[in-house]
Amino acid sequence: MSTIDSLMSAATRSGSGNTTGATGRNNLGQDAFLTLLTTQLQNQNPLEPMQNAEFVAQMAQFSTVSGISEVNTTLGGIASGLSGLGLSAASGLIGRDVLVETSAVMPDRTGALRGSVRLEEAASSLVITYSDAETGQLLNTQSLGAQAAGTVDFAWENLPADVIGSGHRIAVGVQANRAGGSVDLPPSLYSRVTGAMIDPASGETTLQVADFGALSALEVQSLR
Repeated sequence: MSTIDSLMSAATRSGSGNTTGATGRNNLGQDAFLTLLTTQLQNQNPLEPMQNAEFVAQMAQFSTVSGISEVNTTLGGIASGLSGLGLSAASGLIGRDVLVETSAVMPDRTGALRGSVRLEEAASSLVITYSDAETGQLLNTQSLGAQAAGTVDFAWENLPADVIGSGHRIAVGVQANRAGGSVDLPPSLYSRVTGAMIDPASGETTLQVADFGALSALEVQSLR
């Protein structure tokens, strides 16, 4: 198959010399290949003409290379489009509240604080405490009673004006009481998304969350 190799090599060199873009390189490669193939057919040794099988193989090989180039161009366009969609989706998260594992946040725009906790096993009672994160002053206590294993939501709504006006974050504590004693559990709280960015290399979305900082979108537990 020396004929195939020489033709493909020449076509590739001709195509790579064009700097007008991917489409231009592909078209020039096709033209060069066909020109070289026609020239060879005209000047081949009559005593050793190219066999049909060899001719078909050459055309199939070139079609494969050309097809790969077109597929790569198409995939590049798709990737660019997906990146644009990702940026649009990330921008749509700004101003929304996301659920993250943290113990202190500011009240939301409605003057409430909402969150949840995951119980690996049932609890005879569940107690939620709210304290001033700056001074440690206890502000509110909620007893949610017996709870089955799973996710339990909680909320403190209509916070007093002086609590909101203090500008202090509110620390949340969760205590689950079981037959074997009590255990402190880490809460997850809703906090505002203030910004978003996408890494052009990995495509990963990073959110800027108030009272938390940078957060991978993959770590977001819930959105509201």
